Amino acid sequence: MFPDIDFTELLDEEEGEEDYDEGNYTFKLDYETGEISRELIAGAKSVEQFSLLALRTPRFEHAIYSDQFGSELLSLIKEQNDVTPAFLSSEIERVVNEAIIYDDRVSDIEDVEVYYQDNNAHISFKIIVMGEVVDIEEVLELDV
Repeated sequence: MFPDIDFTELLDEEEGEEDYDEGNYTFKLDYETGEISRELIAGAKSVEQFSLLALRTPRFEHAIYSDQFGSELLSLIKEQNDVTPAFLSSEIERVVNEAIIYDDRVSDIEDVEVYYQDNNAHISFKIIVMGEVVDIEEVLELDV
């Protein structure tokens, strides 16, 4: 029923099989078209993709994902006028952490910041992944 894919065929030629770890590779997502490419990504790039997908996916809204995946970030940001800025800031940091930290490859999340411009919420933070620092910036459109 499901295709049998040989992942080693999709790796770049300069990568040897000795470096191949099926658990750390994932298909690259094209967020503009919503399609999954045949390109494989690994390491910090795959964690960055996981993080963005987790933040963009509303928790509990898609049966395909477990209740561990996703976040309440967008609904929280939309309530910005109903809560104090200090509360909102601490809740955004908590929600970002909860959405990402359970990935075993992530050792820490730092410097979570959010600001609002026009009809968008701009969120930035750093993820510590396998000794690397990955800067994440996300812009969420608010339906006001």
